[in-house]
Amino acid sequence: MIILPELPYAYDALAPVISAETMRFHHDKHHATYVKTANELLAKSGETPKDLETIVLDAHRAGNQKLFNQAAQAWNHGFFWTSMSPDRQSPDGELTAAIASAFGDMAGLKDKFVTEGAGHFGSGWVWLVADGSGVIKVISTHGRGRSLTESG
Repeated sequence: MIILPELPYAYDALAPVISAETMRFHHDKHHATYVKTANELLAKSGETPKDLETIVLDAHRAGNQKLFNQAAQAWNHGFFWTSMSPDRQSPDGELTAAIASAFGDMAGLKDKFVTEGAGHFGSGWVWLVADGSGVIKVISTHGRGRSLTESG
């Protein structure tokens, strides 16, 4: 069973960048609906995978598009909440070096990330991903897409 995680901060903690109203809508409505629907699909099938990531990967491999769509969006949203913080932070160490190598600096990363998002048609996600060899890049996925299954 998938559990809707609590936000790791107050709904208004990211304002003015993201409003409390937007956070409530995306967490309490969108994310909650993905969790509820995925749980209903799992209950119908009798499946009891050990965790959300396993559900996403198994549904993707099996071509179970309905379950994949719901579980991937639940995972995406959970990852999204924990990727943000009300406290300004800067990368350090290996991440700083990887950003410099791939984008020149943080301004270059921001430019690439914003350009990717602004050019994205329809709903979806923009991700900063590592390809397994330590090289990072910005990619986008559409709709329910997830970096784990679409980053190559």
